[in-house]
Amino acid sequence: MQQLIEHHIRVSGLDNVANIGWLLGMAGKLDSTGCFAVTSESEAQHVVNAVRRWFLAPENTNWLLIFDNLDDLDLVDIEGYLPSCNHGTVIITSRRRESIQHGRRGFEVQQMYSAEAIQLLLSACAISKFEDLVPIGK
Repeated sequence: MQQLIEHHIRVSGLDNVANIGWLLGMAGKLDSTGCFAVTSESEAQHVVNAVRRWFLAPENTNWLLIFDNLDDLDLVDIEGYLPSCNHGTVIITSRRRESIQHGRRGFEVQQMYSAEAIQLLLSACAISKFEDLVPIGK
């Protein structure tokens, strides 16, 4: 959530924090600098719901959500965090094969060099090469 807030502040300016809060479903929960604090479980769930709504918006198609080391499948109900849409990319890493479920596509990988890992990440996001991701001359 904080990354979404900071992105919108960069795009529209700090003087627009109230509108950003409303846009992200966090109206009244952001301070004047764009920060928020979660003090209860219900507020944490509010943040999760707001981020999921952002992922679901049809205009937000270029996102990547990564769950790294999801090895304790009983600790986290992953379904509560996954957006139910056909745009964007979700990557879940785990050492447990049973983490692949609900019609998800999965594959096993061995230890990789950094360049191999970057290429795998880019191909999972449908980006053919690193240069397509980073604008040249910026």
